[in-house]
Amino acid sequence: MAVDRDVLQRDLYGLLGVGEKASEKEVKKAYRQKALTCHPDKNPDDPKAAEIFHQLSQALAVLTDAAARAAYDKVRKAKKQAAERTQKLDEKRKRVKLDLEAREREAQARETEEEEIRITRTLEQEVMMNWWIFMFVLRRIGGRLRIPHEKLVMRCNKPECSNFSTFWTMGAMGQGKRAVC
Repeated sequence: MAVDRDVLQRDLYGLLGVGEKASEKEVKKAYRQKALTCHPDKNPDDPKAAEIFHQLSQALAVLTDAAARAAYDKVRKAKKQAAERTQKLDEKRKRVKLDLEAREREAQARETEEEEIRITRTLEQEVMMNWWIFMFVLRRIGGRLRIPHEKLVMRCNKPECSNFSTFWTMGAMGQGKRAVC
């Protein structure tokens, strides 16, 4: 007997309510009990009863024929093995995905840290450049205005100063020196 493709898709053992190791006698007994509950003559108003009865008849035919049952069991076993392989692959894929996401987070953290360092260096360079320009302008203005170095008071914009004011003195060479904040 050739086994139909749609029959192979169904769980015949579950349909009859028997185990895979059930004997032919147990299969026939289970068929009779299920067939009584869903026989089309006993349920004339239920259209699904005829369909279920037909499926039960197919299950009986397959599970009582030794060759058809062997073919069915072989296909069923292959499906279970394929499902297990898929599950193992899914677990591997999940581990690979989690590992990849962790490496991406690390790379992003490194990139963010490098960006912060670059911005900090850029700001430090900008501050130093502005500082030297300020000192140059201050020397020029201080020299023209002839402000005595004791009276030259400037505001400090550095955050480490609590009151943000610094006294600067102009030496003989025009070098700015930081005094007390």
